[in-house]
Amino acid sequence: MALLQRILSFSRRLSDGRKQLLVGLNAWMLREWEGGKLTADVFSSWHKAIGGLGGPVVLWETLLQCVQHETEERFGWDWWLLDQHEGEVVKIDLDISLMQLFCLRAAEELKGRPAEAWTHLKLPVTRDTRYVADRVAEVVRGMIEAEAKWRAVLSDGGIEGLRRVLDMASEARALGREEEIDQLIAAPLDQDRVRQFKEEFLESWQEHAGLRAVVKEHGNFEVGRFAPKGHDWFGLNRLELKEVFAQAEFMSMGDLGREFGRWFGESENQLVLKQFVDALPRKERLGVKPEEVLGSIDAALGSCQRDGLSPAVLILGEWRAALMIEESQDFIAAGGAVTGPLCGKYRQVPVFKLSSRLRHIVLVVDLKAIGRWRQYEVRSESSAEEIVGEHVLFAVEPVSEEHARKLIAEQPEFKKDQDTGKELEDTEAVRRLRQRVHLRILQQFDFVVEKREAGFKILLGRE
Repeated sequence: MALLQRILSFSRRLSDGRKQLLVGLNAWMLREWEGGKLTADVFSSWHKAIGGLGGPVVLWETLLQCVQHETEERFGWDWWLLDQHEGEVVKIDLDISLMQLFCLRAAEELKGRPAEAWTHLKLPVTRDTRYVADRVAEVVRGMIEAEAKWRAVLSDGGIEGLRRVLDMASEARALGREEEIDQLIAAPLDQDRVRQFKEEFLESWQEHAGLRAVVKEHGNFEVGRFAPKGHDWFGLNRLELKEVFAQAEFMSMGDLGREFGRWFGESENQLVLKQFVDALPRKERLGVKPEEVLGSIDAALGSCQRDGLSPAVLILGEWRAALMIEESQDFIAAGGAVTGPLCGKYRQVPVFKLSSRLRHIVLVVDLKAIGRWRQYEVRSESSAEEIVGEHVLFAVEPVSEEHARKLIAEQPEFKKDQDTGKELEDTEAVRRLRQRVHLRILQQFDFVVEKREAGFKILLGRE
């Protein structure tokens, strides 16, 4: 029995290999015709000589085998063009020609058939092969648009057959997507992905939250028990694609954690620096010229020191000022072990370059005198939430059916299609929300300005 099974398995592999080889040869001839190296008559002769390769479903299964990397490598269907593209190396494969051939042969099989003879045929698609259905739909649509060209190698009724192939490919895409959505909704979160996202977020937040680090070391930073009732939350409270966090490779996570960490840190800087800028008086007229920057900073430093202040220099989005300070003989660069926004000292005063959406501004300010940063503790309310970093509430939580219905009741816009604005059925609205996760990265803090005369702001002219 075991021997018989091995013989049958070998026979199937041999039959599949023969069919793949014939399809590849036929696709190569099609590519030669498209490139003008064969006439339509010669191609059609090859096409007929190869003979039947099965109906649309069998052809589809053969196509899926043919576009696999292992098959292409075995038959040598990918190659390098070393001399036809000057200055670059281009890799070529037969995928498009294989798909065009599938469309041609399937169109020949479907043309002239009554609807009941073909509409029941379904192209089987999985999450791993849905991309082939996507590409076949694009290929056959292009063939239909170039109808005059393809009529040369299609018999009568072939264009109508191509339209039926497009219908089948489109249906396969839709069915494949529905199956993928079902799998996505059912999939648990990949805790390794969640952990990676969290770690990358925290690392990036620390890297970009420059002002927090500066205030902690040179200003007043205090942690309170809990924020007063009704205090605003700062951060992210949104629905994100579940594909990013679900088990199995639905979607690459990329640098999402780092991007969110960068936004978190820079937005934090923005909120507090805006209070600095609004509070501090202007030292000079609006639009200080680059060559006047050092003079304006020196004047501001002198005024602060005469008033008994201990100023620092904060540079916000202004490379010219940073360059002039760093090239001054009165500037000493920070040592190699120093990390963060400190770039050195100018006339014994610390100088910081901060990431901010506020631009072309230099602040000369006593960081202890201007006020205090109050960070509040937060508490988790569910098992999905945890406290990370410096008192930040973190959660990545799948949207359950109950949660989805609650969101729809609270925010009716979730019941509308984002593209068309049309109202969705309840089940479809819930289904769409369940393809998301509820991401929460939240903190509570404020900055209280205590002395508006703690320094000066210098507004530079733009280039």
